[in-house]
Amino acid sequence: MKPKIYIDGKEGTTGLQIYERLGGRDDIELLLIDEDKRKDIEERRKFLNAADIAFLCLPDAAAREAVSLIENDTTRVIDASTAHRTDPDWDYGFAELSKAHREAIKNSKRVANPGCHASGFISSVYPLVANGIIAEDTREKYTLYDNKLHSGAEAAESLNLLRQSLGEIGYEVAVSRGDSKAV
Repeated sequence: MKPKIYIDGKEGTTGLQIYERLGGRDDIELLLIDEDKRKDIEERRKFLNAADIAFLCLPDAAAREAVSLIENDTTRVIDASTAHRTDPDWDYGFAELSKAHREAIKNSKRVANPGCHASGFISSVYPLVANGIIAEDTREKYTLYDNKLHSGAEAAESLNLLRQSLGEIGYEVAVSRGDSKAV
């Protein structure tokens, strides 16, 4: 029997990307809600409870609501929002951190997808803490900036502001290489 997969929020950027990756597979069954019912609570409840795995690609409040609609103990949930990232009842979905993280994710019914900024920070700091190079009790000294590339603006606007700022000092952003070069 093929695993049943439901993407709650398939219409958004993350949901579309997951759908594009899974849509052509024949080893799974994608559960597709009617477009006109995608915000209908009872219809979502039906799909969430029918799924073996549910991807939540929703704003935080909607992700919390989706979890509250699951009435069984079999649906596994992978939440792409920030709603459950620090919830102790959820496993942090960063399998590359350690064997223990991989095992927890493999066996978990609830996995919170890590964000890109946090992943970069954690992948650098976790090994230092795990190996005693940085004391765990000093973690409040280490902070991640406000999840923005530059100036607190959203990504596209922020990139333009960054280009402008770097241009003023004689540099430009070379996006294709991921670094900068002198102008």
